[in-house]
Amino acid sequence: MAAGRTPSRFARMGAISVRELGRLQDSRTDVSGKRLVVRRSTYCWRPSATLDLPLDFELSLKCDATDDGVRRMSPLQDVGSFILKASLAGQAIIEAHQGLSSEQRFSYAAMRLFAQHTHHLRECFGRSFAREGDLYLIKAIRAGLPYPDILPDLIGMDARGNGQRWSVGALLRIGREAARDAQCDTNDDATCIRFGIHAAARLNPLDPDEMTPEELRRLIRFVLFDLSPANQEISQVVKQRVEGRILAALERHIDDTTEDFDEWFFVKRDNLTHQVAKQKKGGGCIDRTIVRSVQLEMVIKANEYVADCLDSAMRAFAAALPVPLRRDERNVFESLYFKCRQLGGFPLVMLHQRFPQLKEVVAEILGNRKTNRAFGTLLRTLQFYAEMTQKRREADRCYANAALHRNQNGRPALTGTQDVDDLACTEADPHFFQEIAMCLRERRGAKCICNSHLHWHATLNSIRKSLVDVSDVCSTCGHNEKFFVDLQDLRKIAEQAGFRTDD
Repeated sequence: MAAGRTPSRFARMGAISVRELGRLQDSRTDVSGKRLVVRRSTYCWRPSATLDLPLDFELSLKCDATDDGVRRMSPLQDVGSFILKASLAGQAIIEAHQGLSSEQRFSYAAMRLFAQHTHHLRECFGRSFAREGDLYLIKAIRAGLPYPDILPDLIGMDARGNGQRWSVGALLRIGREAARDAQCDTNDDATCIRFGIHAAARLNPLDPDEMTPEELRRLIRFVLFDLSPANQEISQVVKQRVEGRILAALERHIDDTTEDFDEWFFVKRDNLTHQVAKQKKGGGCIDRTIVRSVQLEMVIKANEYVADCLDSAMRAFAAALPVPLRRDERNVFESLYFKCRQLGGFPLVMLHQRFPQLKEVVAEILGNRKTNRAFGTLLRTLQFYAEMTQKRREADRCYANAALHRNQNGRPALTGTQDVDDLACTEADPHFFQEIAMCLRERRGAKCICNSHLHWHATLNSIRKSLVDVSDVCSTCGHNEKFFVDLQDLRKIAEQAGFRTDD
């Protein structure tokens, strides 16, 4: 769709009221170093009576306008909550245009629920790299690997393959120089890593014009999710069977109170996987890893549904503005909130969880430089982070497997190396142990006054003969549970969660 044009059907979907909040100084400065003064207001969109939405429904954006009159709009509330609320409005708009059956409305509602699972999945690439040590592999894990770190193989090379692969030291040095050139106040490892990855991506950006829509869609899937929980190919029949069981489970809980449903679907979400996998009716039991793989596919599909709805809602929002967006304002608004071909059909705002690692390239896209090269740099940056996370996760999995096997001295077993002392003195990254701890937590019905497991953290204290000593603490309220679990039992749980623990 051409920039600056919004179909007339969106113009009748709602109206916007504007409330002025006054002028204030911004933290940003102009070229002379003087702080910018912005005029702040809120734009509140309310749906027309033709839309099937609650009477008190509203969608609000904060609007900051600098002295040059350029308006930049951002959500008033948490971005994730805003996206889900906008998707509800978008569904109502789609229904008004196309008409939806009761089954389709239920599908949209289910997809919105699954979209909220995105950042709770272990397959979701959400890891950050804050220290130099996060980029290295210990000797026992890197045995047989070409490099002692998790950096991408192409990092430091240009699009023609010229140049040499950067080491961790080179990445940090180049990142430090880039941060200094950008007049960044902080100079810690996390900042240097971020600037270094961005510099490498600018050397070798992807070209969205050379990629088909399906290739872009697959790339976005790759950079957001680890799509390999099951090794075997899953037939369409099995997929439909798993999806049917999941949707049937949702229908059985549709009359629950909000608190009971949230407890079942979000807090004890592993129970759903267990129910679906162990169900004997309708085809018998299904392997747990297959169920998780299909669940992941449903979460990805859910995000695509949300993207469609968000796009419709924000087109209606733009069409209802009392003062239409100028060309430069529309570039920023469209980049953030409309479906973007260069991002596989996702609006940029749906990558908001990645914005801390993408600050520079997002600023480049929103700074009226919505070019293919800028999007290509964004895609390459995401790809680099996804490869690093995948390598880190695989290394952590190897270490977790080794940690479950102890030699006669009580030290972790090794694979492909004799360097016992090096591994014994290296502290394991706890990421994958936390996934196993979550299963233990749900199995024993752990509870604290927060009534949530979101901020619990488990620590493996020791392994004594066949018993594993574990402490489990809620970092919010301080509730502490100490317990022992049989080592063989722990291995079985680890295998069910998708980790290999071969003897």
